[in-house]
Amino acid sequence: MGHQLGHKILFSSLFVLICLPVAFFPQFPSSVASRLDEFGGDKLNRCPDGARGAFYVYKDQASHRWWFCDPAGNRFITNAVQDIDPYSGGGGDWWKYAVRRYGLTQVDYRLIGRELDRIRSIGFNTVGEDPSVLALPFRTSSGPGNPTKLPTLLMVHPSLGYKGIGCECPFHDTLSVTGPAFNGWRPAGFPDVWDPNWARRAYFADLTKQNMWFGPNVLKSFQELDHSPYYLGTVIEDSDQVLGFKGVQPDPANDAWFVAVDPPRQVWSGRFGVLYSDPVMHGKQEFADWLQGEADPTSVKSISRKGNTVTVTFERCGFAGVPPGPCSTTNYQPFGLSEVVNISGVREASFNGKGFKVVSQTADSIRYVQRGPELSSQGGTVTSGPGYTVDTLNMAWGAKYSTLGSSGAAVSGEVVGQGDGRTSSFTHELSHKPADAWSVVVTVNGKAEGGDCPWFDNAPWQFKNVYPNDCGKGLAAGTGVIQGLPERSDINSGAIDYRSGKVTINFRKPPKGGTTIAVSYYYDGWPRAVAHGTGFLDEDGTSPWMPSFATLRAAADHPEKQTRLEKDFDGFLNHLAQRYFSVLTGAVHAAVPHHLVLGPDFMGPYDLAPLLVQAGQYVDVLIMGETQDSKQFELPQHAYDLAQKPFMFSEFILGNPDSDTPRPCATTDRGNGCLPTQALRGKTYYKRWTTYFDSKGSDGYGFMVGWTWWGLFDSKTENENYGLETLRGNLYDGVEATTKNGEPADYGDFIGSVRAANLYWVKDRSK
Repeated sequence: MGHQLGHKILFSSLFVLICLPVAFFPQFPSSVASRLDEFGGDKLNRCPDGARGAFYVYKDQASHRWWFCDPAGNRFITNAVQDIDPYSGGGGDWWKYAVRRYGLTQVDYRLIGRELDRIRSIGFNTVGEDPSVLALPFRTSSGPGNPTKLPTLLMVHPSLGYKGIGCECPFHDTLSVTGPAFNGWRPAGFPDVWDPNWARRAYFADLTKQNMWFGPNVLKSFQELDHSPYYLGTVIEDSDQVLGFKGVQPDPANDAWFVAVDPPRQVWSGRFGVLYSDPVMHGKQEFADWLQGEADPTSVKSISRKGNTVTVTFERCGFAGVPPGPCSTTNYQPFGLSEVVNISGVREASFNGKGFKVVSQTADSIRYVQRGPELSSQGGTVTSGPGYTVDTLNMAWGAKYSTLGSSGAAVSGEVVGQGDGRTSSFTHELSHKPADAWSVVVTVNGKAEGGDCPWFDNAPWQFKNVYPNDCGKGLAAGTGVIQGLPERSDINSGAIDYRSGKVTINFRKPPKGGTTIAVSYYYDGWPRAVAHGTGFLDEDGTSPWMPSFATLRAAADHPEKQTRLEKDFDGFLNHLAQRYFSVLTGAVHAAVPHHLVLGPDFMGPYDLAPLLVQAGQYVDVLIMGETQDSKQFELPQHAYDLAQKPFMFSEFILGNPDSDTPRPCATTDRGNGCLPTQALRGKTYYKRWTTYFDSKGSDGYGFMVGWTWWGLFDSKTENENYGLETLRGNLYDGVEATTKNGEPADYGDFIGSVRAANLYWVKDRSK
């Protein structure tokens, strides 16, 4: 991180460090307890660069591995427990048992403090993601913070706020709008990361309103958070909400494919109840710009060549930047590692060319390889993308596009009918057809009140309560429904046949006399299969030259055999990942500049290379899920070699038959394995922890700096043995979780192996 907090922060806590009693870790060996500081760091191993007043990571040459350094300046490995929340949705009545266990009358700081002491006694030292506000060690709306203080991670959820609550900045989703060529799972989406409102949402920091950090009025100020030595860092996303990042098994998702087959515009989202004032799908337009070599145009300040390396320095304010304004953060860069860039307009003509790959970057410059004499020059423009024309793209892809735009045309204000105070249903045939899906907006006296929802926007049945307005209810291909703004429009229902142009609009009550009902729409554009558009922006995935999302993912595993089209999709995915990580890390640094950025929780060893490379450029620590196949321990090494940043491992291990969520292993879902006993569950925990810790990358450095465990107790709703504790709050240690303490059976010892693994790093590794 490289930042220094003031001496006042580094701190009064040193006094506590000196006075820390051995009993603080009641079940630790005394030799271990005496060497750990108040953060859980190892006092016998000081960080070479000393204390900075906040956690940071460093690559230690002496021990040949990565480490955290804690705020006291000591070596640290994080062992986090996620979901320390007595009211967790899967917990059932856990909190009632916990209240009785500790002789309390309610859930409060004391109860959570006792639980923090319990997990610390078995080697956990960090409050992980999704905690109760009562577990936080700093001041919140609930009080001054828990007096039992542990280092803490918070997770932000920028890609969940599609409606833009608080900042009134709704942004587009790329998955729910994917065209009819996709028949897969749609609820977990991915934001349009070039939608300006997505960036605004990421930077939205009004703590009195709902924002990506917590809800309203939870954190009192970012200044207090940034000055807390116990704040370990920010996890930037839950990969459950970002398609393509959770690569723990052969995941077919390449987000570039979804962007490529999205519509060029979306007026209405029934899923989110949003009528967009900005209907443009900016990611789709960015793909078209990138193909033409026109993405992220940036002014060149100077350019020089020495040896084979060209260094381009650009004007810090020469690009659009991200909210809250241009150049507001030094973390945002318009280009990224492996980005394809084009240099043009430079006075020294030998610098001008196409298709150069960035080999390194700083906050205000990029470097690429180009042979030639040593020269320097000024002026010009740098852009990214391969620089196709429509003709050269068609040749490279075997495509038949008429334009890199859309062949569609627009109609504005076509009258459907006039209100007479008696008629509540209006039917009309569009003057131009076939109409484009998601382009129809219904106006009442010139005011937009609704839009269309096509046949393929259909969430699975189990998500109907989350997305009740999804329109796919057995609709025929080429048809859709008309929906009105919830609670703000009298439009009750309706239907559209995109091919025939027949539109029906129904109102809850007849519009008054003189009311004009009209529609605006596009036609002859997207989706290609229905509207017959011929431009790149009309692509819906049904063109004969377009791969399916699954075959595109498979091709990434064999880059030596990739077609030009497949290489271009990987190139745009790299561009997309660079945008995603640069904006989110920039937003977090703007709020808490002195702390680490981690995540998302979690990525995986099967993630496509551009995601891992760009994550490594921007986050300080990657959180890595694991895989159950034969390459379980080999694949994270490959991922580290791509990212070149340390890893935390996000884990859960199940032992359902020997737990209070008993069911046969054969029916266990979620792919993380199921073991017949708690003892075997513990052995597996120990093997994974120690094997990951001892693993090294191709550079010879150990890359594990932490472990984040889901969760504190079992899940009643999912019927899964995730916990360190039963649903009655008894530890799976072979002593507490027995019939003597109210359990229906005596369960085995999981915790003994957990403690041994968690303390594995506290060996004499000073050499």
